[in-house]
Amino acid sequence: MPTTVTSADIDSFLAQAPSEMAKPKPNEYALSVYLMATARSPTKYNLIKTALNPLVDNVSGAYKAWLLGRILIAADHVGDREQAAATEAELKVLLLEEPVLQSAVNQTAHDSLDRAMLAWAYGYYAASSPANYAAVRDTLFARTQDLLIAPEGAILLQSESGNQERISNALWALVMSIQAAARAGAQADYETLMHKIITLTGKSDIQGALSCFVRTETSSDYGAWAAMMLAEADATIKKVAANEYTSPLLTTAQSMMVAAKEWADLQRQTAAVATEQKKAIALANAWKGEAEVAVAASTGMRFGFSLEQASAKNVKTTGLRP
Repeated sequence: MPTTVTSADIDSFLAQAPSEMAKPKPNEYALSVYLMATARSPTKYNLIKTALNPLVDNVSGAYKAWLLGRILIAADHVGDREQAAATEAELKVLLLEEPVLQSAVNQTAHDSLDRAMLAWAYGYYAASSPANYAAVRDTLFARTQDLLIAPEGAILLQSESGNQERISNALWALVMSIQAAARAGAQADYETLMHKIITLTGKSDIQGALSCFVRTETSSDYGAWAAMMLAEADATIKKVAANEYTSPLLTTAQSMMVAAKEWADLQRQTAAVATEQKKAIALANAWKGEAEVAVAASTGMRFGFSLEQASAKNVKTTGLRP
């Protein structure tokens, strides 16, 4: 069984992208996931971006805003200033100048995916620059809070009626808000949000809060990616160079990546001996596990973390609190 994650895991995942791009109708969501794993591969970034952009032009609403947010962050990660500027301008129109989108989402059910996708779109936009953070901060926080409240008025993360998908959606909005606050240098916001994600999950520290991201046969919450984003946020707000940063968050991110890799391998083993129906499910699950590993590792390496640095033996194990 795998005991560590290497850059080869990113390469192996990205090697699957051409088969998606070759389909008569490529899936824009899948391509957006591949794009988020290209921080160390500008050539593959350009190929995937070229295939993804026209697909995003043909979708609308909160889904389009979310995908544009992913393209914006990916472009920023590889230094594609032209794409970043164009995407930022398009996303700005949707988020700040188009009341129709806000109104349409507000009319959806309280637990609709559109509400989550719009919050995530604001998270990506806010993380792209301190100016953008200032422009959408209040709306981002309001959209995130909206996801945290169950229809009956209870706090979702402490309500037995909250299902895992909705819990994951709300947690992701909090993680993205924390990353955006850190990138903007908003210390007070960062501390408030870190405290909120810990207290709302009923855990004693951020590592415990991350345990609320789960992986099942029907869904994957991409917890390793969330852990790596929080490690980046923590290093950023503390102004610690990536190669000097030590934190239990890196231990957690590494452990979650290894777990995702093991799970993906197990799913591929299952697919090898399964019936056609179960084989398709197992292969889809394997892809999600491999995606979680690749995107988390790419995020960390883009920031400057080495995968060796993220191994448990090199990281302090004391608790991390805001």
